[in-house]
Amino acid sequence: MARQPRLNLLEVLDSEHYDEGHLPGAICLPLADNFETKAEQVVPNQSKTVVVYCQNADCDASPIAAKRLEAMGYENVYDYEGGKDDWVEAGLDLHGVF
Repeated sequence: MARQPRLNLLEVLDSEHYDEGHLPGAICLPLADNFETKAEQVVPNQSKTVVVYCQNADCDASPIAAKRLEAMGYENVYDYEGGKDDWVEAGLDLHGVF
């Protein structure tokens, strides 16, 4: 039986940014592309922990996504405010970077 991830990690930038590099295990769920409908498909269990992120603390996409998920009834939503820039500054690798 496949092990279920403990959380859902969602990059809310567009797919081009995702393809340039994303956090390991992240799913691309662009804020501007039928976000609510796709969120229900990607994370059908609203009690599951969801972490959203975008580029950095100056980017407003992840705070908006977090608020929208909470409004939809998701119970455990977190915004990784530092986003990709913070991840890279910590010396961690992005996936999809060649």
